[in-house]
Amino acid sequence: MIRISKKKAETHVSAYLITTFMLFAVRDSMSGVMRYAFSLVHLDFLWFVVDAFAMGATIIFFIQQFSRRNPLGIAICLSFVFSLVVSVFTTNDTIGGFFSSIKMFLPLLAGMSLSGTVLEERKWPNIILHVVFVASVIGLILNPYISYPWVGQTFNTLGVERQATRLWWVEGGIVRYGGLAGDSTMAGYFCAFLYMLLARQHRLLVNVVSWPIIYWALNTSTSKTATGVFFIAILLYLFQY
Repeated sequence: MIRISKKKAETHVSAYLITTFMLFAVRDSMSGVMRYAFSLVHLDFLWFVVDAFAMGATIIFFIQQFSRRNPLGIAICLSFVFSLVVSVFTTNDTIGGFFSSIKMFLPLLAGMSLSGTVLEERKWPNIILHVVFVASVIGLILNPYISYPWVGQTFNTLGVERQATRLWWVEGGIVRYGGLAGDSTMAGYFCAFLYMLLARQHRLLVNVVSWPIIYWALNTSTSKTATGVFFIAILLYLFQY
């Protein structure tokens, strides 16, 4: 019988959770690219690999909260179960609808399972986060000048056909571009959130130079929430500098 020490087991669990988070970061920041690429090679099922990892992370989260007897964590777990029960009666009664309900909570619980982990202090996650950040910014800035092939693409998820990406027009005829994510809100979110996560690693000059470039990308997405988060991130950085 193979025995694994508690410390080694925790290391493996931590690596699994970090891998899950990185998979989400890459997939969701480049949703348009990923769905388009998978459809070209007829491997659309690969989209759900991340969700399979997230299911495992969710189980780990449940075990963590109940083993530590964390009242808040247990309450979150129970609310998740309650929400699933409610979804059975309030959404369509197909198996696809049920799994779609589960999928909505997986990123949240997978992220919560990493509570206390400083991702940017680990080498390979830090590199991936920087690449995703730069790609998200560039993808938005170039979007008005390049017609991305995934715009308007449709895909089938659990028996339901949906449109992966499309351009949105807001009042005044301004276009909301989705960049590599294919969604203006998600693209803007990755620019703002990852800046907040990575800003402390770089000198003031690097940050100051990057601010107008990031704002350019956020303005292209027209995501006011992401822009607000970005300005808050700048204030927090200057406060900690």
